[in-house]
Amino acid sequence: MQPANESSVFGDFNDSEFEYFGIKTKFFRKGDEYWVTTEGPKGVSQSYRIEYTFGVEPLQQYLVKFPDGRLQALSVCWDTENKKWFHLHPEEKIDHTDPLHWTASQYNWNFMCAECHSTGVKKNYDSESDTYDTTFDEVNVSCESCHGPGSRHLDYLGGEDLPNHGFLSELKGRGPWQPQTEDGPPRPAHPNLKTDQLDTCARCHSRRALLSEDYKHGEPLGQTHSLAVLSEELYYPDGQIKDEVYVYGSFLQSKMYHAGVVCTDCHNPHTARLKAPGDKLCLNCHLPSRYATTEHSHHKNLNCVDCHMPGKNYMVNDFRRDHSFRVPRPDVSAQTGSPNACNQCHQDKTAEWAQKAFVEWYGEPAPHFGTAFHRLQKGDQSALSEVASIALDKSYPDIVRAGAVSLAPLPELLPQALQDESYLVRREAVRSLTGAPLEVRAQIVPPLASDPVADVRIEVGRLLADDDSASPAVRKAVDEYRRSLEYSSDRVESRLGQAELFLSQGKAKEAEETLKEALARYPRSPQAYVNAADYYRIFGQDQIGEKVLREGLSQIGPPESAVLHHSLGLLLVREKRYEEGLSQLERAFQRSPGDARYAVVYAVGLESLGQLDSAVEVLEKTLEARPRDTQVLELLENYRAKLSGGQSPAENG
Repeated sequence: MQPANESSVFGDFNDSEFEYFGIKTKFFRKGDEYWVTTEGPKGVSQSYRIEYTFGVEPLQQYLVKFPDGRLQALSVCWDTENKKWFHLHPEEKIDHTDPLHWTASQYNWNFMCAECHSTGVKKNYDSESDTYDTTFDEVNVSCESCHGPGSRHLDYLGGEDLPNHGFLSELKGRGPWQPQTEDGPPRPAHPNLKTDQLDTCARCHSRRALLSEDYKHGEPLGQTHSLAVLSEELYYPDGQIKDEVYVYGSFLQSKMYHAGVVCTDCHNPHTARLKAPGDKLCLNCHLPSRYATTEHSHHKNLNCVDCHMPGKNYMVNDFRRDHSFRVPRPDVSAQTGSPNACNQCHQDKTAEWAQKAFVEWYGEPAPHFGTAFHRLQKGDQSALSEVASIALDKSYPDIVRAGAVSLAPLPELLPQALQDESYLVRREAVRSLTGAPLEVRAQIVPPLASDPVADVRIEVGRLLADDDSASPAVRKAVDEYRRSLEYSSDRVESRLGQAELFLSQGKAKEAEETLKEALARYPRSPQAYVNAADYYRIFGQDQIGEKVLREGLSQIGPPESAVLHHSLGLLLVREKRYEEGLSQLERAFQRSPGDARYAVVYAVGLESLGQLDSAVEVLEKTLEARPRDTQVLELLENYRAKLSGGQSPAENG
């Protein structure tokens, strides 16, 4: 991040124009200033001064400052390699009504970008006025971003005997590494050396939520950040990168991580370059006579990373490699739809073809957790016990085990998971009790209110906020949760969390006011409308909830509107307006046909109104996307039996 000037701006601002789905953007200069004319938040073309550049290669974005203190990143970017303008969403029209518009929250620098691109950031968000007064010590990433405050370093240079050269963090790696031999694997020179390096790097190179900006260098990541674990939205079932998860989550899955490798074994942190080119980097540790051969790869002119670190483009042209250093598994791809390195090259071949070659060369592969994850994600409840066993099997990486807990929160699993040595597993075990009766939560969760990791304590606070007889430790955890919501109250999720917290503590008026503020400030958030309607349902005011949901439908289009149609349909059914309700349930299903919940509720509604043929059609269509969904299969079997005039399995006992 740098102030926009002659040396930092790479894009063509010589009256160049870019057109995107009829929206015209013009880049130009006024003296020493850089300007853009493009669609603003109200859909009207406006001119804005460029305040900062953002990024160097392979793309550069530009930041515009608004009167309320927001810095927003333009979604029309400069391709620094091909020297041209492009849009970050080239396949779909993103206009001012879309939550992905450049003026909306997803392109807000203050909470989306600032922490990792500047040094010493203080967000300074005022929730009352919905404004920012964000500051930073240095506009760019500096020494103190990673090493921490430098004043003691000056004392060290002045001759004072201080550890870590006067810095707070120990960022050294465990090397130099002893290369692999015929008799043993690569080994670090100092395998037991405690290092803060990975948690320090993960602060930015991970998919995570920020709990607090009270970060102290040298402390574990979980004290101020909440790391995302394996989930269907972010990762493929086998743990490969899917959404923009950066690299830490995949690296935690790797054998390299578990052997003691750290970032600086491969990367120079000060130049951002690799320490050696191509395969030379890998062969610093791995035995060339075993791996730098066609007998190993069965290919010519392949680099190690082509097979073991496949990647994908993010932000259109920013190629990033998966850091799980995995063996290609076309057999898992065939079962789950995950990508694999073989078919990323041999795109004209099937995964089954690639698997046949794999077995001929390397033999049958071991079972993979990804197949069980995939089955359960698609509704196959027979995979529950297998996924639960993965959660407690410490031969799997912690991030995989935590993902298993979130996917299969079986009651018999929780006592052991809540005491697991991995804080990620403990946190997911706490989260899995969301929605459980208070007597269950209050019986087993309170001991974790004193957990050493803030990420766990905050989840305990969220879960026990409605416990009037809570212990002092639990009340302290609730307060910690409240502060984390206040810090991130510029996000709709936190606003809704605040409303839920008020409601759980019997503060109904405060909850309603918070929900109204969320609707006013985030009019394109489907969840805000759903939560507000749920609030009015609790207090017997469905007529207000109906107005809220219909207002949401006027603001939000498909497919995001599916949840609004579903909620409205349920509300209308409660009001005994069955035909209207069924129409809304149908729209939810049409906008998200692969969602089993919408399909099952719609099918039950059809059956209740005597439209059994249509109910069967809905369930059969859903099975195309979820062929092993236990709930859908059981209901379909029941309805087919009724159609044939026989006794349904349920009626047969």
